[in-house]
Amino acid sequence: MLWKKPGKGSSWHTHPAEIGEEDLFYIARGKGTMYYLQGGEEHRFEFREGDAIQSHHLTNYTWNTGPKILDPLCRRAQSPRTIVHE
Repeated sequence: MLWKKPGKGSSWHTHPAEIGEEDLFYIARGKGTMYYLQGGEEHRFEFREGDAIQSHHLTNYTWNTGPKILDPLCRRAQSPRTIVHE
């Protein structure tokens, strides 16, 4: 999700629980929507500047819905074991 331009975002991905990895970031600038899968259904929530987001181990992606670059202040780096869904 790092520095996404307006109208852009990440792809569906999963951070497996068994390796203890997940996204954690603070939105320094911009706004967007996080989409995630839980209980066999797709859910979403909006976020904006000042929000903190933790994705846990849910399959998810984020999308920049604002007019500015989406800039997370801090982020836990993805590992090579992150599963990207194409």
